[in-house]
Amino acid sequence: MLKAHPDYIRCLTVHPTASIMLTGSDDMTIKAWDWDKQWKCIQVYEGHMHYIMNITFNPKDSNTFACACLDWTVKMWSLASPTANFTMDVHDKGINYVDFYPGSDKPYLIMTGDDQTIKIWDYLSKSCMQMMEGHTRSRRSVPQRYFDGEYIIYTVLTWWNKVFGLGTGFTWAGDSNTYAILESKVKLHVFKNFKEHGNAGMKGAGSWAVDAIYGGPVLGTHGKGFVIFWDWESGEIVRHIDVDAKNIFWSMTGTLMAVVSDDSYYILKFDQDAYNSKLEEGMEITDEGVEESFDVIAEISDSMKNQYLWVFIVFERC
Repeated sequence: MLKAHPDYIRCLTVHPTASIMLTGSDDMTIKAWDWDKQWKCIQVYEGHMHYIMNITFNPKDSNTFACACLDWTVKMWSLASPTANFTMDVHDKGINYVDFYPGSDKPYLIMTGDDQTIKIWDYLSKSCMQMMEGHTRSRRSVPQRYFDGEYIIYTVLTWWNKVFGLGTGFTWAGDSNTYAILESKVKLHVFKNFKEHGNAGMKGAGSWAVDAIYGGPVLGTHGKGFVIFWDWESGEIVRHIDVDAKNIFWSMTGTLMAVVSDDSYYILKFDQDAYNSKLEEGMEITDEGVEESFDVIAEISDSMKNQYLWVFIVFERC
């Protein structure tokens, strides 16, 4: 057993290649431990004024890492230095979680706070690129990265392992209480408040081999030659579209969507009212869903050489 801190340990992370583990504590310090040196403490990082809530390594430079703290700041560090490279005052209350944008084209950090917002920060210019509001409580649950076909959900405030299991895909709904797990190509599960969907699940799920799932106003999937969207609550099919998609992106407001294929992409507008109207009329929902729920705004015959960059530029304000 390793006695790492004199106070509660709220988070830890493992270096992607080196034999180093970082721990963050209520003692307001971060410590680096080398297990190849009999778990010797090789560095202590000081400077925060409250509990350390989350630590994450920079995927573009694994010699640097960021941490979130309840002192309202995010700090960027180098492994070799005990003092922070710089500090970002990013929220109006404590910060529970921070992570790096996974693409290689943008120096972005994504973070959540007790001020009930999610913010995207450029850590080079040290400026806020986007703020998302609408949560009525602090965002506390976040999915971790997959490890060999497994997923883990942690509670952010205490960083406890809330639930885990097998899965090849994971996505959140628009709220922080509903999520979907793709266990295999023909096994799709939807959970709300960590309990599986009480009805029969998503209508027809298992009838199609699914390659990936996507969160948003509706639950999206794609497989060979099709995309399907389900209503999170009822499990009914919102729309079945015949297209060989490779990816799906939603705009920030959840009204526009890009369906991406190898040589083209389609911009669609989601009409929740049109879908609800058909339900109220008593329309029987078939495997094709409701045609009026999506309108094709544009079809662009071009490959997306940089899909993430395109989404940030075009969908940032939509």
